[in-house]
Amino acid sequence: MNLQNKTNQNNINNNLLSATRPRESTLKINTENKTMLQTRLKQRKIIKVYIEENKYYLEHSAAYALGLINTRAIMLDKPKMIELPDSIHNKLKNQDDIDIEYIKIEKKPKLKVYVNDSNYCIDNAAAYALGMLSTEQFCSLESEYYYINKDFLDNLMNQYEVEFYSLNLHIESSKKR
Repeated sequence: MNLQNKTNQNNINNNLLSATRPRESTLKINTENKTMLQTRLKQRKIIKVYIEENKYYLEHSAAYALGLINTRAIMLDKPKMIELPDSIHNKLKNQDDIDIEYIKIEKKPKLKVYVNDSNYCIDNAAAYALGMLSTEQFCSLESEYYYINKDFLDNLMNQYEVEFYSLNLHIESSKKR
């Protein structure tokens, strides 16, 4: 029983909850730290910057997301543009997590369309510039207006910024002059 008492005492002395230190050292010196290579995914932000006449513009929602403005635009039909100062534009260009997509704003030329009931017409000069009249036709016309149909008006609206005027009001105002 003496042998069994000694093993019980050794177990008690080497127990994790005992107040005595273990007799044998369990330190391992030959361990290697293996660090695994991990790839970190960075999310890149794509920001659309609009260019018009050498000035930079940013959509209102993007400016709010970047913290450039305090108020948020809600339910706008067209995107509201905010002018971007050159210093902030340069900061955005130098950031690694931001991709800038440049979009050039092209203004459509204006075209006056006169409306008389269900008839549409444009000035003869505009019709000549659009190539609908030859030089001979342009010089020989007595009317000031060139009548167009609804389908052609739809094509003009895609290419130009169309402004509608009443033909009767325009004729009256030109007679007063």
